[in-house]
Amino acid sequence: MDFNRALDPEIPQKTWRSYHRGDTGVFTRRLLGLRDSVPNEKIRQKYESDSEFRSHSQRYFQQFEELVEQAAKNDHGDLLGSTLMTSEVGRLYMLLAGAVGRDRLVRPEAPPTPGD
Repeated sequence: MDFNRALDPEIPQKTWRSYHRGDTGVFTRRLLGLRDSVPNEKIRQKYESDSEFRSHSQRYFQQFEELVEQAAKNDHGDLLGSTLMTSEVGRLYMLLAGAVGRDRLVRPEAPPTPGD
């Protein structure tokens, strides 16, 4: 929700209604839908000029990267890591990371399974 407010403060009532009905992913999907109308340059400028947005973004990057790292340590078939990276939150991570010039997450290789 904070990313939505930062990038487009005019959140439609339809989005709020969905959220209040329990759709917790509505804000992430909305942001992903805005990627064509909110250019990377606008996100980058917001990141550089707004310390609150930058702090929130950095926290998001760190938490997502930690989650992917934990998945890689515990899921030798990389099913969890792949699922995370292709999920809405993973696509948001990639969108924000690309926009602010952050190196996108390279998933650590899973350790070999016994018998490899």
